[in-house]
Amino acid sequence: MTTEENFKHYIETDPDGMFVKAWSTDYLRFNKVPPAQRRFKNELGEAIEGLNSSGILHAIYISQCVKPRTDVENIVLYNVGPAKFKRVANDIFRFERRSESIPNTPTSLNFHPLHYYEYKAEDRETKFRYAGGHKIAQCPQVICREIKAVNVWRSIKSKLVSKAGAILLPGSHFAVQLTIRDSGHHKLPNIVKPMLDGFISALHYNDNLHNDVVDRVAKMLGASTDETRTLLIDSSNALLGARAVPNLYPPNGLQWSPADDHLIAGEIIREATPAGTETEISGCLFTAAGTIANENIKRGLNNLDG
Repeated sequence: MTTEENFKHYIETDPDGMFVKAWSTDYLRFNKVPPAQRRFKNELGEAIEGLNSSGILHAIYISQCVKPRTDVENIVLYNVGPAKFKRVANDIFRFERRSESIPNTPTSLNFHPLHYYEYKAEDRETKFRYAGGHKIAQCPQVICREIKAVNVWRSIKSKLVSKAGAILLPGSHFAVQLTIRDSGHHKLPNIVKPMLDGFISALHYNDNLHNDVVDRVAKMLGASTDETRTLLIDSSNALLGARAVPNLYPPNGLQWSPADDHLIAGEIIREATPAGTETEISGCLFTAAGTIANENIKRGLNNLDG
């Protein structure tokens, strides 16, 4: 880990406001950010705010030294600050993580960069390339009146459909595409995290369920404990396997910590609907390279690829 004394960064901005690129010796943290990283965070956030974006943004993070359980959406969005994205990414936010060599800098630096950020304005015609992978699970449009992880999880869990026989190998990478349809009262950068947490949590099941978890989830949803328990232990479409999601968070809360550290790409889309209509969400899960358990399953994944 880079110490505060030798943390360094460099930011390049496009004169036309079409991209921001940044190189650094360490990635941005969320909590207890030291002064040098805070300067990087502020400068990067200001550069992102100045992008010439119509509301569609693509974020790329590249590093070969990311610690396990590091979530890409935190690195590129939440650790920078969602408020910085409210104009430039309020219609579509695309993101991806790559483990490859850091791109060259436009000028020589007095440090060796280990982490690279890129933000670029895009349009609706640009395709989310990971959607070209095999679609192994999906949820059709479902009503979700409040965009919190627990509500997204409940709405998705009962309607999620997976391809028969499809599984993901432990530690496999995957991509997701989520859509929210609402009348405009949600700011997309603010709901990326709860939508991802809720959707990915629905791909797990809890095989070691604590009664307090059931009680707390049921209370949050205004649902019965029996209904809540049934959803939590439902493994029928849990392609990401068993996991204690959610888990108890003191003193009286819950923490939604699905296996989103294996998420390497995502596209979150907001579609405007007439005033007064109910908020709906939908989503798809795609494989990334090498994630299908066997070739027979891979060849059979056609029914969901419509």
